[in-house]
Amino acid sequence: MAGETSLYVASYRPIRRGEASFIDAWPFVLTVGSALSLVPLYLRRFKAIPLDLGACYEDACRRSRI
Repeated sequence: MAGETSLYVASYRPIRRGEASFIDAWPFVLTVGSALSLVPLYLRRFKAIPLDLGACYEDACRRSRI
């Protein structure tokens, strides 16, 4: 990631290609005051579900009565 980015979320998955093991990673920059990212959440090797960070945050605030 470029510059002075200090807020980010990263999605990753471990994967084997041939005999080698790798980690695929996808960083997403977060900016104060901007909408939160929709990021892939890998629960299985090749299957990702979209994780809506904004909706998760709003739900957590509502449940915490913030």
